[in-house]
Order: sequence, then C-alpha cells, then structure tokens
Amino acid sequence: MADPRGPGYNPQPGDDECVFGWNGRFGFRPQCQHWPGERAQKCSIGVMGWLISCREAYQEGIEVLYSRNTFHTASKDMVLGLYRLIPEQRLDAITSFEIIWEFAPWLEPRYSREEKSRLREPRSDFDSFEKFMDLVPRLFTNIRKLYIALQGDLLPDSQGGFGSVCVPPEERAKRTEEGIIMKVDEMAARMNFGVDLSVSFPTSIYARQRWRALQRHLKVVQRHDTGDVERFWRPLKDCLPRTGYWFCLGEKDLRRKAAVHVLGPKVMPRKGRGKAYDVFFRPGPSCA
Repeated sequence: MADPRGPGYNPQPGDDECVFGWNGRFGFRPQCQHWPGERAQKCSIGVMGWLISCREAYQEGIEVLYSRNTFHTASKDMVLGLYRLIPEQRLDAITSFEIIWEFAPWLEPRYSREEKSRLREPRSDFDSFEKFMDLVPRLFTNIRKLYIALQGDLLPDSQGGFGSVCVPPEERAKRTEEGIIMKVDEMAARMNFGVDLSVSFPTSIYARQRWRALQRHLKVVQRHDTGDVERFWRPLKDCLPRTGYWFCLGEKDLRRKAAVHVLGPKVMPRKGRGKAYDVFFRPGPSCA
C-alpha cells in the first residue's frame, strides 16, 4: 500500500530483506506489511502454470514476462552468471532490473576482533565488485530502468582493521570514494544514454555525499521537502550524451547515537538536526 506522504516513504528496492530471514539484517525485521497479499502466497509469482499450459500461452506469455516486469535479485552468483542462466534472446528483452549487491570489501577473508571471528561472505570482495561493475553495461543492452542497491560494510574500519590508529571520518570517506564510488561512476559512464540509472548507498556513505552535493549546489531531492525518493543527481564528466545518474539513499545502516561518530559533526550535527536528517534512520525505537 502506497504511503500518502509520497513515494519516498515507500520501501525501496534495497529494503527487501526477505532473503535474510524473519529477523532481517541488524535485527530489523522485513517490512512484509508494505506488500499486498497474504503470506506465503504473495511471495510467489505463479506464472509457471500459464506458461506450460500450451504453446500459444507460452509464446504470448514469455515475452510479457521478460519485457513488462521488473526483475529483482540479491544473488551475486546469479548476477555474475546471468548470461549462462537466461538465453540471450530473453536477456535482451528485459527492460527493468533491481539488484542488491551486498559486500564487505575492506574486510579480510577472516579476522578476529574482541575474541569474535567474522567471516566474509563469498563474492563480497573488491574483485567480485569490479567484475560486477564491468559486467553490467554489457549484460543489459536494452534495459530502460536499472536500480542497483549497494550495501554492507562499505566504510573502512575506523581502527584501520588491526591497528590502533584511529582513521578520521574524512579519510574513511576518501577511501570509499576512490574504491567504490568512482567504480560506479565508470560503470555509469558506459551505460546507454536512455537508461534510467539509480544507484543507492547506505546512510554511512550517502549522508556525506548529500552534504557535498548541497555544498556544490547540485540537484538534490530531499524527502522531507517533496515526499519523493531521497537522492541527488551525480554529474559525470566526458561521457556525453549521458550526463550522470541518480545517487540515492538506500540501506539505513546507522543508529542515531553512532551517526556523529561515523560521519563527523559537519555532516551529522549533534543537535538540531531537524526533519532533513530523519530520512537517514529507520523509524521506531530500534534506531534510538
């Protein structure tokens, strides 16, 4: 059910947490109530019966299935192997796709902190991310709308991984800009001009980038002003006719108390934040 306040208050593609189980991620449960229908039937497409009923139904239905629907996946293996899973003819017919790419590029494959072991999930490294960025423009040749939600541990550790030297917010942001955002810029520059391209980033990255965009007087759409999706237009150089892409707010990965420490007081004031900052956090007591 659509939120009467505007589309910016509706769940975004990166908010789909069904793949993480009932507890979701970070203890936030999936917002199943925002989608119509009853569980578990509403999670099923139910198209196979129609497609296999007869040859005519297949010929008519298969084209509609690929060209009129939005595909959504959080499987990195599926994305990287999509050209092997879907025939080229059907892949070329896809016009709308949403991809959640969760990764932890700054983590070692395994490390111990405070006597706790943490494993990096498969394909969560920089190499897999770079392969993904290189593949996207070649994979979706006729796409009209593409939404990529980047999320996970995208900020370098404030303690430098193993050492005791504190990494200031500005340095962490610089590393993220050079290691992740610039890779996205390169991918976007290779996309066809007519593609409606949106890439979302978690609060820990988006908040600083929005602050910079406002300082540079770029086109910034703020949810508290318009009710629209929180985003700004990120311009690209030397890639005409494409001039840029939508840099969107995705995963709300920060809690209010930790935001100042992670982002710094320039980006996240300690007091008097106002409605412009509410969009960065999940509603409810779990974000306090």
